[in-house]
Amino acid sequence: MSGFSLIELLIVIALLSILALLSSANTGFLSRMVVRAELEHLYSVSYYMQRRALMLHVPQTLTFDVPKKMYHANGKSYRLPAHVQFGTAQGVKGPPSSPKETIQSPITFKNKSITFYPDGVIQSGAVYLTDVSKQCTYALSCAVSSVSYLRKYQYTDAWNIIS
Repeated sequence: MSGFSLIELLIVIALLSILALLSSANTGFLSRMVVRAELEHLYSVSYYMQRRALMLHVPQTLTFDVPKKMYHANGKSYRLPAHVQFGTAQGVKGPPSSPKETIQSPITFKNKSITFYPDGVIQSGAVYLTDVSKQCTYALSCAVSSVSYLRKYQYTDAWNIIS
């Protein structure tokens, strides 16, 4: 006899369902990892600019171009990956250090740029990154304080510091 029995068809359908479930879960994981990698890259460029300002005794600026999904520092331009954009998931409140109001702008640094001063001070503000489906949100932030430092945050129902 040729053909498939009902049990064989149910097994094939179950296996295909499991594969579909696993591939959709991996897509979300990969999206988070791409955004996180871009946050790490932005942090590295910012750290470099801060050190450059300290060594050269000249303010350094990192500028954001939100519509073009780019940022510029030290004569170099960096484009965000295709699946990453400036912004947040729906309804996320900020700033990360004391979230009170829904975030309206993906860049809160004055003039959409971070200035690193020769005395080690970093202009205060935040930049928010998300995936194109706006499922995950990350932030690079410098709070107003007597000592300037950049912090990385991930949003999962609340802001969590990333080390």
